[in-house]
Parts: sequence; C-alpha cells; structure tokens
Amino acid sequence: MVKRDSLKSCWLSAYLGSNPSSHILRMNPTKFAIINIVSLGALSLIIYLILSEFVVHGALLYITTGIIALGLQYFMTFFILSRLLIPNLGFKKSRIPKRIPKRMFLAIKKLKNKSRNKNEYLKNVYKYLTKRYYGKKRTVLKKPSLLFEVNLKKMWKKRGFIPCHSFCHMFRVFLVKSKLFRDREIKINHTFFNFNIHQYMEVKVRKKWKKIDPWGHKIGIKFGDYARMFK
Repeated sequence: MVKRDSLKSCWLSAYLGSNPSSHILRMNPTKFAIINIVSLGALSLIIYLILSEFVVHGALLYITTGIIALGLQYFMTFFILSRLLIPNLGFKKSRIPKRIPKRMFLAIKKLKNKSRNKNEYLKNVYKYLTKRYYGKKRTVLKKPSLLFEVNLKKMWKKRGFIPCHSFCHMFRVFLVKSKLFRDREIKINHTFFNFNIHQYMEVKVRKKWKKIDPWGHKIGIKFGDYARMFK
C-alpha cells in the first residue's frame, strides 16, 4: 500500500516539475487538449450561470459568455496549466539527472577544457548549443509532442528546433555537470512573449547575473538578453 506522504510527494513532483522523468500524468498533446476543452466547458458553464442570474439575457448572454470564457481559458492555458502540466516549465526547477548521455558528457568535458574561466565556458556552451539547436516562433505548433519530451537522451540525439523550456534545461545540465557552476547560480525565469509564456535563464558570473536565452538566438536575441513582449 502506498503511503500518503510518498503519494503526495509524487504528485507534487509531477505538477511542480521537480522530477519530470516520473511525471504521473505522462502528458501529451492529446491529453493536454482534452484538459483544456473540459476546462473551457466548465468555465463557460460557470460564467453563463453568473451572467444569466445578474446581468444579461438572450443572444448577448451567449456572446458575452463566449468572450469571457475564451479570455480566461487563454490565461489559464498559457500561464497556469502549461506551468502545471508541461515538464521543465513548472513553478519549481526540475532536477538535474544524475546520469547523462556519454556523448553529452564528452562535449561538456571538451568545452570545459577549452575554457579558461566560468564566463568563457558560459559563452562556449551558448555557442555550442545554439549551433546544435534553435528556437523559432510558432514552430512548436507543428511539433506539439516536443513540449512534453522529458527524456534527455532523446533530446540530445535530436538536432534542430527545441522548445524554450527544453533548451534551458539542456543548457542548465551543461553548466551544472561541468562543476563550474552550482545550480543555485542559475535562475529559471518566465516572461510574456508573442502571446505566450517564454522561459529564459539568469546565470551568476563574477557576482553579476547574466540573462541567457539560447532559444532566442536564431530570432535575433543576443547573448545577455532575452525575448519578451513582441521583441
């Protein structure tokens, strides 16, 4: 019989992102879409009941209900449900895996050997990963399954487009596994970008925090800056 505390811990890990590899819901685009549809239906019903009781009636009731429900659902999808259900996008930093692919380890070692200090290593990792992967607006709509990828080995084998939260997770692994950076020297931040939530990082070097947005490199975001609003 599963203990209550361990079950609670497991659910927290799944929702807050502390251990995406053991994500209870095993989320995928279909499940995520179903959750959003059910949520929209529930919101619409609640709003309809409130408005019909106190404010409007007739066709205006349905139009107003639809507009308010869609607006609230948009906010919930991109700023709440996505943070709760998409791995590495949670309200808490996901764990750094104990084991990483051998070729990744060798790449980290090579970059570390060619770097004279932490700042140089940070720049070398940025250059290396932005050549291997890239970010691009709306591409995730064509490949929604990438949003829910948690297997580091699979992510490492692939090249090309990668979502911002997976890109940041990969970058963070490179920093921590080099042993030049501690995880507490890395912040995971979120901002509003192109009507969506966007993840970027801040890394502490020489007592200063540097903004790092590897996903934004291909769309013109320079080292030390990050994508925001409609930039």
